[in-house]
Amino acid sequence: TDGRVLESSLEKNHSSSEGQSYALFFSLVANDQQRFANIWRWSRENLAGNDPSTVLPAWHWGQGKDGQWKAQDSNSASDADLWFAYALLEADRLWNKPAYREDGLALLAQIKGREVKSLPGLGYVLLPGPFGFEYPGYLWRLNPSYQPVFMMRRLAAIDPDGPWNAIA
Repeated sequence: TDGRVLESSLEKNHSSSEGQSYALFFSLVANDQQRFANIWRWSRENLAGNDPSTVLPAWHWGQGKDGQWKAQDSNSASDADLWFAYALLEADRLWNKPAYREDGLALLAQIKGREVKSLPGLGYVLLPGPFGFEYPGYLWRLNPSYQPVFMMRRLAAIDPDGPWNAIA
């Protein structure tokens, strides 16, 4: 009821940005505005420090070994970041909620600035996250499943100057 999604593949009672973002999308598809609002509120407050204009959502949240409930790994997951942005932008389009558009565009700007990279001989790609996927000597770890073509096309319509068509 609070908007938090429990992740069964992590430690007991932990949550992930992927679970939160997919639930946000499914509540959009179900036209469940209240559930959408709850999921986004919880995600925004707990994963994005209540400031999606400067903080990408942490991918892993739960109770740490110190007993504190907080982000356990502040690195973000770009697939979740995209699903958050996409769902928020579509929620504004469908429900006329400008605050969702504002947050979606803020996340999109963060994704472009921190998770999109132009690689030699390949062009623009979406790294799986801002940290841990670039290695010395021109090596990168990529996950093509993080870059759904339909989503890149939709984001290109919203942000025509962005890298979305090139990534697609």
